[in-house]
Amino acid sequence: MTGDPPAAERSVSRPLAWAAIFLSAAVLYVLRVLLVEIVLAVWAADLLRPLLLRIQQRLHGPGRAAAAILSLLALVIGVPLSLAGFILFSDAQHLLGTLLHSDSVPGALRFLASAPEGVAVAAEPLGARDQLLAFLRSHQEGAVGLARTLAGAAASALLGIVVFLVATYGMLTQDGDLARWLEDHMPLRREQSRRMGAAFLETGRGLFAGVGLTAVCQGAVAGVLYAVVGAPRAVLFGFLTMFTSLIPGVGPALVWAPLAAGLGLMGRTTAAGVLALLGVLVIGTMDNITRPLFARFGKLQLPPLAFLFAIAAGTLTFGARGLLLGPLALRLLVEVMGLVREERFGEAPRTAAHVP
Repeated sequence: MTGDPPAAERSVSRPLAWAAIFLSAAVLYVLRVLLVEIVLAVWAADLLRPLLLRIQQRLHGPGRAAAAILSLLALVIGVPLSLAGFILFSDAQHLLGTLLHSDSVPGALRFLASAPEGVAVAAEPLGARDQLLAFLRSHQEGAVGLARTLAGAAASALLGIVVFLVATYGMLTQDGDLARWLEDHMPLRREQSRRMGAAFLETGRGLFAGVGLTAVCQGAVAGVLYAVVGAPRAVLFGFLTMFTSLIPGVGPALVWAPLAAGLGLMGRTTAAGVLALLGVLVIGTMDNITRPLFARFGKLQLPPLAFLFAIAAGTLTFGARGLLLGPLALRLLVEVMGLVREERFGEAPRTAAHVP
């Protein structure tokens, strides 16, 4: 690995160093509301660039290709996820509220395995029209509260989506202008700046491919298995399994194990046994199969325990945004410590990101 020739280094005055630190903190504070959207835009542009390069000649330019890719993503992924989020948020809110007010653990487990209120278990399959009417009746009361809850966040969410789309479009069409600008202005040598940029992009690929796709597959398979054994709220529990799978090792068991216990307490011992067996043999071992498969698209260079701490601390500090910011901050810290060690002792850090 060859870097730029070392430039003559001079000491920086203390007032100038403190000014740089203060202004950097001020910029991060100003951008904190949209920081996740900007980070996601950089990661999305990095992941989508190979597709852009393939189709931009057919669509006569990167601008049209980027617009087509983002429109397709919004249609195929954004709209279904938004609708699912609106529907599942009400169910999750009701489920959590009931569990927190349960008098006993067995009562809470029975509630997990019981059908949602207002939805009767029919002896014969319902038609599409009857299913739609039953769904609307079961969500009639929660719809008003859900609308009130989401109304306050609608404007900021819309702004975040616009910022993400505009930033992703700009980074796809400008072909590395931002990276070169940062290299020219960061108080690091170019090779060090590239190392930090590589660690930043590695985190995005690792979270999307190595972690995100594994969690989606685990949640999808779990949701199907919940429906097969006849567990209620299969879609909701599938989404919960997807999120808990971020916890290494025991994450999915935090969903399927209480659900199986609840089915057993409801007298459905066969379904409970089958779900427990599938939970151990299928749901609990899926990450051992899918994670190596997706790791070729991106791998996060953090130990599982360190990743768990970063997720937990980030979530407690920043809420849902901490799912991204926690691992990103830790990964960049590891890279900075490696650069310091390399400068001080002349040895390359073991976790150095690939320098493109």
